[in-house]
Amino acid sequence: MYAEKYKTGAEKSSDKMTECVARFAAAFPEHKIIDVSGDLRESNYREFQMANMTDKTILFAEKTAENAAVFAGRVNTEEADMMMMWHGSYRTFVGERLSYFFKSLCNVVST
Repeated sequence: MYAEKYKTGAEKSSDKMTECVARFAAAFPEHKIIDVSGDLRESNYREFQMANMTDKTILFAEKTAENAAVFAGRVNTEEADMMMMWHGSYRTFVGERLSYFFKSLCNVVST
């Protein structure tokens, strides 16, 4: 499952996620940008992170009822409904405020 999701991502992303993926794809054209919202769970979070420790794959997830446990211990505000995962680290943010967080998130990938 993981190998396929790294190639394809979610079957259908929300408008908010579609915008997020498009902005990062434009900023980092040499990277894979993948929405794993539908598959991310607390039980496989580490596996997703470890599978992309050294490659140019940026994972994004939007908070859902199914993956809420992943967000529960990792957010600094209850409003945070999106997560970016890169090389074993993560950042949570409010999807509706992507423009505000965009530069900071790009800095994570650039370092």
